[in-house]
Amino acid sequence: MCPLAIPSFLLSSEDSCLKKKAHAFILKSKIATTLLGGICGFCIYFSMYGFRKVFSAVEYADAPKVFKLEFKIAAILLQLFGYMLSKFAGIVLVSGLDPRKRPFILVTFILIAELALVGFAVIPRPYNVICMFFNGLPLGVYWGIVFSYLEGRRTTEALACAMCFAFIVAPSAVKLVGLQLVKLGVSEFWMAAAAGAIFLPIIFLFIFLIELLPPPDEDDKKHRTERIPMTNADRIAFLKLFWPGIICMTLFALTCTSFRDYRDDFARELFKEMEIHDFSKYSHTEIIVGFCVITPIGLMMLIKSNFIAFLGYHVAIIIIDVAFGITTYLYHHGKFDPFFWMVMAGIAVYIGYVPYNAMIFDRMVATFRIKSNCGFLVYVTDACGYAGSAIMLLLKNFGGTFNYLEFFKIFAYVMAFTGVSIHIISAIYYAIRYKQLDIKKKEEEEINKLDNSSLDEKADSSLSVSTQSTVSNVEESDATTVLEEL
Repeated sequence: MCPLAIPSFLLSSEDSCLKKKAHAFILKSKIATTLLGGICGFCIYFSMYGFRKVFSAVEYADAPKVFKLEFKIAAILLQLFGYMLSKFAGIVLVSGLDPRKRPFILVTFILIAELALVGFAVIPRPYNVICMFFNGLPLGVYWGIVFSYLEGRRTTEALACAMCFAFIVAPSAVKLVGLQLVKLGVSEFWMAAAAGAIFLPIIFLFIFLIELLPPPDEDDKKHRTERIPMTNADRIAFLKLFWPGIICMTLFALTCTSFRDYRDDFARELFKEMEIHDFSKYSHTEIIVGFCVITPIGLMMLIKSNFIAFLGYHVAIIIIDVAFGITTYLYHHGKFDPFFWMVMAGIAVYIGYVPYNAMIFDRMVATFRIKSNCGFLVYVTDACGYAGSAIMLLLKNFGGTFNYLEFFKIFAYVMAFTGVSIHIISAIYYAIRYKQLDIKKKEEEEINKLDNSSLDEKADSSLSVSTQSTVSNVEESDATTVLEEL
């Protein structure tokens, strides 16, 4: 279970009058539930980027170096170390989290992140760079806590797509907010804290609203498996059962996360070296990428078979990474437009990164009918992914004289090869494991058991009504007899 102790009076309660009224109203329509969950997930996670990514919008050219590292790289690295440490902590914290603790943790952690940005502004340079570690530290668990409201539903793909669209478009959008603040006269170092202050009321509002979201219903539990907090024994048992597949997926997450972070953190430098001088075009690439990725992934919710959908994600990643490898080769030889190559790079990275942050593990848990939750798997792969990002940044800084674009092109080939090879191996492994565990038969038995249980409840209810009706008829008959005798 989650080891974080919180006083009982700060815990959320499912029995509150407001929640009961909200659930009664929202449950009248499945569309209302989906809309509320999707909008809240998007707005909370989009706003979180207002605390995480705004600072990297500027170059800090006049700031002193930190242990031979450029100031910006040092700040990104320290934030990354905090974020990565948070991800490793999230393996236990998120997978064992008591749902009543979620709103308190979300509010407290975002306030800590904002205080760190204020410290970044007021502490003298270069010592202020350490504040970025404390900025990243509380933010790493944000994804898992917010997603825990949305997982285990038949509409999880649609809900997760809304959250994922946020992390595709938010980095470029919040950086534009930061640059606008600089144009208005806010200093480079105060800009991040000022942007955070803008997003604070937004994030508070949607934390309040997502708390009103009804939990998964019985139909959701039947088709997607009930989600429960995991103990240490549960986590170890899960790893023992699927460790070869989890290792494959973790290796891909390491490459994919590193590539995504490099493309995002150094987008401005990459655009300059590609001779695209209008940085607002970066937000254009991300909007195109967002729709190209989210649309097909959202349609995966139409696939009822969890196993077919699970393998479908593997196939999609393989196809896109083959296409990305080809376009990278063409761009390398001057036969592909740089803007559209950046779009293709975004599609390639997010067609893997998006499912790995939610859907592929939601379908995996549902496929193998294991009572657990996605948070555990998301945080195992994500923590290793951010460790890869840290290694990548150190390689870039100390590994040679590559400029940003040259390093990115080499990395693109690695990304394409890894995506194709690992998902072929992973798909074969899980297909074999599915047959070995005879999951299809167990799934049918479990659903039949639940259906029979539901029928028994209905039969009991009908019997009760019938009995009451019979008793009523007998009473009426007796009354009639008495009247006739009189």
